[in-house]
Amino acid sequence: MRRLLLLAQLSCAFAAIAVSPHSLKMHHEWDKAVAANEWSRWQKAFDRADQNRDGMIKIADVHTVFVEHHNLAHDSEEVHPAGGAADHDDYEGEFRNFQRHCTEAGRSDNELISFSEFRRLMEGNMAALAEQRGALLQHSKHIF
Repeated sequence: MRRLLLLAQLSCAFAAIAVSPHSLKMHHEWDKAVAANEWSRWQKAFDRADQNRDGMIKIADVHTVFVEHHNLAHDSEEVHPAGGAADHDDYEGEFRNFQRHCTEAGRSDNELISFSEFRRLMEGNMAALAEQRGALLQHSKHIF
């Protein structure tokens, strides 16, 4: 009986931190960019989301940055994310996490941010997500 209860508790714990392969891959790519201080792919994805080319995007447009970053990584020879090209549905959960982080920081979806502000917000968001995802990130490193 105790084993069944433990298994049920573990199942609930894993369900609570369910993360898509796209989200895990993006998290690992973010961590690699931080470690190498290499932001060119993230900057290019940000630039693609910047429709009027003024160096600013709305927080709501970060969803597009995630998709563009994935597709840039997919197009490169050294990185092959799971599942091929991405669309907005693939990053809905990841965007909702970012949006929640921004809301908690007193920011709104229509607020304009620069790339440096995007990085600052993402650093806080990814740190919070890393705490939640802990072991899952460790175990998925070899996959991505």
